[in-house]
Amino acid sequence: MKIKNVLLSVVGTLLVIPAYAATQDIKSVNNQVGLQLTTIDVDYLEKESGEKLDSEGGHVPGFSLSLSLMKDVLFTNDYFHVEYSRNKGHTDYVGQYISGGGYGSLKDSSKAKLTDYSFRYGKGFELGESFMLTPYAEIGQHEWERGVNDGETYKNKWWGLGVLAQYSPIQKFVVGVDAMLGRTFDSKIDVKGSYGFNDSLGKSDIYRVGISGDYAITEHIHANVGVDYVNYKYGKSGYNEVAADPGYLYYEPNSKTENTTFKIGVGYSF
Repeated sequence: MKIKNVLLSVVGTLLVIPAYAATQDIKSVNNQVGLQLTTIDVDYLEKESGEKLDSEGGHVPGFSLSLSLMKDVLFTNDYFHVEYSRNKGHTDYVGQYISGGGYGSLKDSSKAKLTDYSFRYGKGFELGESFMLTPYAEIGQHEWERGVNDGETYKNKWWGLGVLAQYSPIQKFVVGVDAMLGRTFDSKIDVKGSYGFNDSLGKSDIYRVGISGDYAITEHIHANVGVDYVNYKYGKSGYNEVAADPGYLYYEPNSKTENTTFKIGVGYSF
């Protein structure tokens, strides 16, 4: 919730700052290849009938590569953006033993690897000399490899509709506010080991909000920072028989994910 309040404050500030620079600075940001160092603050929780079953949390470091284009292709200011990110590290796991003990009776460090791909297309609208609004459609894929038990892998795709608002209050500097709302689909889980199974997971709404800042150090070299917050869920799986316990059915419960990604990097504008 704190990130939402920050975003509202940023938007309010932008509305009262006088305009100095032209939309050319914004287009320079949108025609760029970039490399960013990132860290994802993972916040994952499984619950059943209001009771906590297990959770994972912690900062997982990584990087992202992106390519952004804003050209007159089909229309004026067509916007294309493709991004790949990978984060690898450890999280703090809190759970419980299969034999009982309740939430918190089991604590451990869990390996984590998160991989994301996304593509978006939109169209930019120049509103005044220093403000641009770009509605877009996005599609992407997320994968999370957990180290708990013998290993679990979650996968899902998503589609969404969003808008990118960019403002240049001073020359060479651009502030961006991004918001997207969509749905997950093709969600799956692959549980390894003798208690393992493969199954589909339920769909959910997904939303993302973010803020960013970009400064042109030279005509082509840019420095940038940003933070994104994403929220989605995995629905309960079906019941599955496992090799280690054929007389009992296992399933994946409902879960909620809230990931916050912090970014800092450089870009080359062309």
